[in-house]
Amino acid sequence: MLNIPSSLQTQFEAYLQEKPIPKNNQDAYRKWLRYYLDFCQKYNFPQTQRGSLTHFLAKL
Repeated sequence: MLNIPSSLQTQFEAYLQEKPIPKNNQDAYRKWLRYYLDFCQKYNFPQTQRGSLTHFLAKL
């Protein structure tokens, strides 16, 4: 599985801290972000376009 790029990791960590997401669930959020990034790379979808998320969810 790919590592989350450092710039995105920083933004994502800040997001997790500002939202009421319990600490014990935050690892699951990180895991699903990595799954999404892997999916985008494997199927050549742009990670930053919302349309990619639709394809990811359909694949699930």
